[in-house]
Amino acid sequence: MVARDTARKELKTTLQVDIPASGPENALPLRSSDSSNDTSSDDTSSGGTSVSRVPTSIPLADPTIGQHLEEKMIERHQTFLEALTKHTTAQHTKFMVSMIEYHMTFLQAFTSAQVQQNTNLQSALAEQHRKAFEQQQEYLDTQRRTREELLSEQKLTMATVRNLLLTKREG
Repeated sequence: MVARDTARKELKTTLQVDIPASGPENALPLRSSDSSNDTSSDDTSSGGTSVSRVPTSIPLADPTIGQHLEEKMIERHQTFLEALTKHTTAQHTKFMVSMIEYHMTFLQAFTSAQVQQNTNLQSALAEQHRKAFEQQQEYLDTQRRTREELLSEQKLTMATVRNLLLTKREG
């Protein structure tokens, strides 16, 4: 129960949605971005409870949003099952549509976060490859310079030996 209250507070902060205590009379609000065409969203005349809708965009600023997925989905499904026993057929349909909209929105946000994470990973790998290539080039340049210096010293030594031999023959 304490974990549920803590998760509810975190989700309220993350999603900026009021999350009431659990129970059929305190079901989570469901809101949709298309409320202009919905004239019966607060229809309580049939004896059911009012159904509001969840926002269709979830902010990606919170990196822990994926951690709340399982608990949020379980709570939504429990709310859905409780609502199935109390609402009229029209309200069931609205609720199911809202659930689908919520799932799609969350999946889009989650996918966007995964794409961004993959892009960041690819950028980091590309940077590592670039640095490794630069180090390899630097090593090869050092080896080439060392070989050139050794060859130059060897040529100088050979010239010195040749001069000594010529001097010895003449003298």
